[in-house]
Amino acid sequence: MCENMDKIITKEKSLINLRACVRYDFQKEIEYTISHANNQQILKGIVINIGGTGIGLYVFNPLIIGQEIFLITDIGELNRKGRICWCKELGDNVYKVGVKFI
Repeated sequence: MCENMDKIITKEKSLINLRACVRYDFQKEIEYTISHANNQQILKGIVINIGGTGIGLYVFNPLIIGQEIFLITDIGELNRKGRICWCKELGDNVYKVGVKFI
């Protein structure tokens, strides 16, 4: 178990090094819509980190790499479009996603 955890931590650190900007821990509930969706349903997520070029989220619906979303918050600077860079299923209807601002 510890050996697997070390591999996960090492993999997470290597992902961090690939980022264009430093990410900062930040927790906040957020809403988003999927761009170009037929029904502009408002979905919910939780911000876990943020940086100058993107944001990390926990969401409760799978998202597709390359998909565009629009973030909706009470913080004006976060109301913006983003593109899904990766999506990892963590459990039953819980996903961790990386979003690059566009």
